[in-house]
Amino acid sequence: MTDLLDLLKAIADDPTPLGQSTRDRIIAAMLQASENNTQTLNPNDVRALLSNEHGLTVNPRQLSATYSSLRKKGVIVETGTTKNEDVRGGNAGKPLTTYTWVGRR
Repeated sequence: MTDLLDLLKAIADDPTPLGQSTRDRIIAAMLQASENNTQTLNPNDVRALLSNEHGLTVNPRQLSATYSSLRKKGVIVETGTTKNEDVRGGNAGKPLTTYTWVGRR
């Protein structure tokens, strides 16, 4: 488990310009999704904002790491669950955590 946590931290803290650019896109999509839903952050909406006709346009590990990092910093808090709509990734129908954006915007 420690290896996974170390990997997620490394991805979330990636200092390279590409890493920062991707993280900025992810956070912008999260903010947009939460504003569209009165502060409720539904990962299905975030995924839709970060996808095109070919699928997700960011590394899914970096997406997960960003959620993890924002949760640990108290920027987002878990508030419920919904059904995952990710058919392409094989996760459709599985429970998916929803969040509320409580940190600075």
